[in-house]
Amino acid sequence: MYDFQSQFQCLPYMSSLISCVLERKGFVTTEPQTVSVSSVHNDWALVRWQPPKKRVETITKYQVHYRELSEDADDFYFVETADKSPFLIDKLRPSTRYEVFVTAVNKHGVSRGSSRVLFNTTSSEIDPIASQLDQADSILGYNETLCCEKAAVQNTCLPLCNYHLKMRDLFKLSLFCAEPKTARTILRCLAGGRDHRPCCERRGIDSDCFDLCNGMITFTSRDVAAKCSKYDGKIFQCMAEGANTLPGLPEELHASNITSTSISIAWNKSSDELPTNDPITYQIRYSPLSSNQTIPPHPFDDKYSTKLNVTNTRFTLTNLKPNTTYSIYVVSANQYGQSAPSQVLVVRTNPVNVTINTNVTHATIGPPHGLELIRKSITALVFRWSEPHYSSPDVTYSYDIFFQKVKNLNAGNLTWIVLHSNTNIIVIQNLTRNTQYAISVRARTSNGQVSPLSETLLAWTDPSLPLEISQPFVHPFPIIEGSMVTIRCESIGYPIPNMTVFINGLKVKTEQTRIIHHSIDYVERNLSAIACQAVNEESRHPVQSFREINVHCKC
Repeated sequence: MYDFQSQFQCLPYMSSLISCVLERKGFVTTEPQTVSVSSVHNDWALVRWQPPKKRVETITKYQVHYRELSEDADDFYFVETADKSPFLIDKLRPSTRYEVFVTAVNKHGVSRGSSRVLFNTTSSEIDPIASQLDQADSILGYNETLCCEKAAVQNTCLPLCNYHLKMRDLFKLSLFCAEPKTARTILRCLAGGRDHRPCCERRGIDSDCFDLCNGMITFTSRDVAAKCSKYDGKIFQCMAEGANTLPGLPEELHASNITSTSISIAWNKSSDELPTNDPITYQIRYSPLSSNQTIPPHPFDDKYSTKLNVTNTRFTLTNLKPNTTYSIYVVSANQYGQSAPSQVLVVRTNPVNVTINTNVTHATIGPPHGLELIRKSITALVFRWSEPHYSSPDVTYSYDIFFQKVKNLNAGNLTWIVLHSNTNIIVIQNLTRNTQYAISVRARTSNGQVSPLSETLLAWTDPSLPLEISQPFVHPFPIIEGSMVTIRCESIGYPIPNMTVFINGLKVKTEQTRIIHHSIDYVERNLSAIACQAVNEESRHPVQSFREINVHCKC
């Protein structure tokens, strides 16, 4: 009898056979090299590889194949598409053994599979820091917990400043450590001075939450919870992935040897650079500021007119305009992405025919931005702003708030009133009604750096409203002798008045309120008049209302 089964037993291997033929003919690429798995967690792992040896330029994408190795698991592979190494595979099972390999794809087909790599996900009960981190990663590279320690985060909250956060720590400490200053510092350290926005975009995170991906909260905690809490896991994974792949931000940026047409700048590479052989390049971004502009542009608004890619940590900017102020910053880059912006240099070129200036100008943190008025009254203004963009993550901020009446500034009184705040919100009280004020904010860091002033915001206090009062309202009506009634009077106007209730011309109750109530437990026959009076600091005379009362006999 003819053995049909033997004719079909090779079908599962046909795709591999075809790949071998196409590779030999020079159409598809060779297999990816040096596949490895790092940063293994209980439900995700990071896969790395090197490009194939041949026909790398033809690659359009990579495919990451993985499967579970257990008795009750199916034999088929899950396949994920990646643009480049590394790639994070998630939704894995804890305490499970997996096999993974990578293929390269071009327009002709799929390469042979790389060498297979086996790994075990961690148990949800054990500490992944101690058992699963690569030894090199635990010694070298970025340390998010040390960043929080430098930024003076309380020891109690340090377990939250860890990419391998345990859920029991999150539930235990989230309320205690939700104070805005602590939460912002932890988020900055988790971002680590790296630009995680491309990762967040790949994972489908709402663009309104991209600032969180870079470690900045630009709106209130309530807004954060409403808009972005559903993306917490994805944002956290992007930060953990970026800490292992993205370069840190350049440090110690400074300028010297300034002429009328050139500025020499230099910087140091990040002190927490990754322990890899990936080449680091730099991009210098600079732009002239207008004559009345003193604030550097937002680094992600693409307002920097010139971008230069360099490989060294020293460069001279040429062909500049004389006697012009320039805003300059630098980002690090490698094959995986970019760092966050360095601190910012604001430097002015010399006028024509002025000799070289050899003084060193150091970069500093950027100014607070997004200054906005969020609430006001006739005597108070409430402002909020966002943290500086150009800054290292391991600092804490305090703020100086400058304000003054606009009419005083116009009259030549340039003395500002200064308040201080440890948070990014301030309530300025005891102001004059119906008056315009100018407000600006400056940031200070825990290591002594001072930012330029933010933009200046103009805001008016509310005008006082004329005081008016309603006629007394009596319930129930008509009024019966011996019954119980309630008197109610309402007023409008600013400031809040002192209201008084009079019964038959006698004062019975006074209270600072807009609505006053008074109850009469037993109505006597001689009740004939009820009056209400209101007075505040803006009214020259009290305003009052009056109502005659007829008491009906209880028959």
